[in-house]
Amino acid sequence: MKKKVILIGATLLLLSTIIYYIAAPYFRTVYSDKIWLGTNISKEEEVLFDFVNNNLTDSNGGIYTNYTNVKSAGDITKGHAILSESQGIMLLYSLEKNDKILFDKTLEYIKNNMILSNSLISWRVEGSLKSDTSATIDDLRIVKALLLAEKRWNIKSYRVMAINISRGIYKELVDNNVIVDFNDRYKMSDVTTLCYLDLETLRMLSDLDSSWKKVLESSVQIINNGYISDEVPFYKKEFNRKQETYDDNQNIDTLLSMIVILNKQENGQDISKSIQWIKNRFKADGFISTSYSKDGKAISNIESTSIYSFIVQISSRTNDEELAKLAMNKIRAFQISNFNSPVYGGYGMDDGSQVYSYDNLNALMSYRYFKY
Repeated sequence: MKKKVILIGATLLLLSTIIYYIAAPYFRTVYSDKIWLGTNISKEEEVLFDFVNNNLTDSNGGIYTNYTNVKSAGDITKGHAILSESQGIMLLYSLEKNDKILFDKTLEYIKNNMILSNSLISWRVEGSLKSDTSATIDDLRIVKALLLAEKRWNIKSYRVMAINISRGIYKELVDNNVIVDFNDRYKMSDVTTLCYLDLETLRMLSDLDSSWKKVLESSVQIINNGYISDEVPFYKKEFNRKQETYDDNQNIDTLLSMIVILNKQENGQDISKSIQWIKNRFKADGFISTSYSKDGKAISNIESTSIYSFIVQISSRTNDEELAKLAMNKIRAFQISNFNSPVYGGYGMDDGSQVYSYDNLNALMSYRYFKY
């Protein structure tokens, strides 16, 4: 009899442990020092949003990659294909704007059209064709948006969805605590692009499930070891986990480094050297190039709306008014102000060519962050 009681007790203890392990992530506190700025909507933001909403978004809430509708070529996405990247950025913009209706419409498109059988998000939908591969950077962005939405609007179902996606990420995209770029159902990518490592999202997931703590630690290490130098405080593009090497021979991709810098900033890491370098280069050259050599020389005079958007977000967080204004002036100058243009209010060419959702959505984000 005594043995039977002990056995029942041990079984109940085991069951309760399993139940706690499964249920705990749904109830644990997620810590975030996120501050909602609530800046006023400027005329520039208003006309840009109208353009995106009326010309780049379908009736179901999917955001087109381009204004013009041409067919994609392999992995080069064009036309009215819809990317998880765009949907994730719009979720974050909706949060910054405190627009739950827009958030839910954007999320509904993801739910109805992009969820894969492994709980990840299809990176591209084109017509009736849905890719069965996800992009880790986009999956993490959507998880971040969902966890922040739960905190902002106190709706538990957002967390439930975030947990489901995160479990898919952990199962399909984590190898020995290292996050990889994708899993094409045949094998995991050997490469981790540094800007894919969304440290703040990983930290929030660590609050829910301690298994993510080692993933966060390895991600921080991979990023920090990819730092180029104090003289050029940007980051290498990618890390090969099999060879444990970085892409040392490539020029610096400014956009990718900006995303890394923002990810580090959100995670509370010191980025002061990077900010000062960007500011000094901006003031000396009058612009920020899309590419630099390893010794810090601009490879070209090509500029990017998205790069300036990330500078606005980064500098606004550090209250660097001068740098924020320098970048915001560029963003305003790039906006199409020609009333006769079919893409008035947006970003691209007057004739409607080279109008990319990524630049337009990032410009929207910059207006949410600019507070001066």
